[in-house]
This record gives sequence, structure tokens and C-alpha cells, in this order.
Amino acid sequence: MSWTGWRASAWRRSTRTARRPTSTRSYPSLPSASARTCCSGPRGRAYIVFSPEREREAVLRRLREHDAPGNEYAHDAGWLRRLLATTRSRGYSVRAPEYDFDGRNSIAVPIRVHGEVLGCVIVTWRRTVMSAQEVARRHLDDLQDAVRRIEEEVAAEAPRRLGGPGAGA
Repeated sequence: MSWTGWRASAWRRSTRTARRPTSTRSYPSLPSASARTCCSGPRGRAYIVFSPEREREAVLRRLREHDAPGNEYAHDAGWLRRLLATTRSRGYSVRAPEYDFDGRNSIAVPIRVHGEVLGCVIVTWRRTVMSAQEVARRHLDDLQDAVRRIEEEVAAEAPRRLGGPGAGA
């Protein structure tokens, strides 16, 4: 299976079961935190924006199949164009303003290796403390430096661990 195929299947598996951090009990078939927040949360937005087009389209197609809160954005081509343009120009994603259920805000920077999004580094804070723009102004350089270090370490290990370019037969 190709690396992209593996990532897409891992994402599909992750949307089937959500776990609450304070419990070992599994909660099957929430459209899962991953699917439910994919268009609203910073992690999902970063994943959608910075993933290769083929993978992004596969994720959006899956979101369009489920009538979960937030998934309506997956049907809106104009929204998607704006999200891609603004997030790529900033280099990080921001939690959707309407996704304020806990008084927090977040920004996320994707971890990319060999053209794939492997994860994100997220900074979360109380919304009343400062704006996303202020957090980015104060902390984005450090956040991006941390992501670069992670990417370098993972890329050095990728051929052995991930079957990426340069992997043995």
C-alpha cells in the first residue's frame, strides 16, 4: 500500500472511534472528533489545507457523506478556496470562530514529511487572554521552529520507519 493510501486508511480508521482522554471507554461512531472538527478545528483545517490534493479530496468526499456538524463546509467550494488561500498564506490554521464551545482558541502548524501531513503542533489558550493574531505574532516563529525540528527528525527516520523514499526493499 502506498504511503498516501496508508494515511487515508489511517484517517478513516480514526474517524470510526473517538476516545475521551479521561476514560478508557471507546465511543463508537461519533462522526468522531476528527470528522466532526475537520472543517472547524485547527488540526482538521491544517490537515485539509496542507495535504496533497488527492488526499484532501478523499477526506472532503468522506466528510460530504456524513451529516455531522461542520461538515456542511465540505460542500462549499467558495469556503474551501478561501480557507486554502488564507491558511496557506499564514502558514498555520485557526479554530473557526463559531467552534467556541469551551472559551478557547487554537492555532495549528502542520508537520509535513515527504509531502504528507503527519500531524500538527497545536497551541491552545483561553480566548479572553489574546487573539489568534496576537498568539501568532508572539509565538509563531518558535512554533514553526519546533515543527521544522520535528520534520527533520522524522524525515531522517522516514525511510526506515515509514517506508518513505530511500526505504530498503
